[in-house]
Amino acid sequence: MIKCGTLILLCLMIVGFPSAEDSKKLIAEVNKAVAAADDSILRDEYMVLRVEEHSEAEGSPPAFSMYYRGDRLIAVVVTVGHETWSKEFRYYYYANGNPKKYMEIVKNRPDNPPKEARIYAQDGSIVWKNTENEPIKFNELKTLFLTLQKTRKGFITY
Repeated sequence: MIKCGTLILLCLMIVGFPSAEDSKKLIAEVNKAVAAADDSILRDEYMVLRVEEHSEAEGSPPAFSMYYRGDRLIAVVVTVGHETWSKEFRYYYYANGNPKKYMEIVKNRPDNPPKEARIYAQDGSIVWKNTENEPIKFNELKTLFLTLQKTRKGFITY
């Protein structure tokens, strides 16, 4: 005989959690969408807001590139230069403004460390990850974008 609590837990497991197959499908869809966004970024198909600082130091301060279409933020790429290599932090957004994917990529380093990433469902829940957290939260970058967008629009008539 199955106890009531056990029965409820079994029902939640069957109905409430996505199957491994559903997760794989979602991961494939997100990766395909991110690859398409990266391709559009390379072809300069998005408008871009940039925040850059120039320095004479060996490393370079973080540079923010915010890619958007209309008022919708598509992706944010934060690039930080070091002496001989650089690191990119990439944030991608769903149309509803929730996080889609986060990636941390190290470029030009001889030991070629693996990419770190998180993939999210449209409701903001994490579907897959190999890192615990991103250095700046998605909502903080979105707020920065909205502030820059508002400021840009304030000066557009001059």
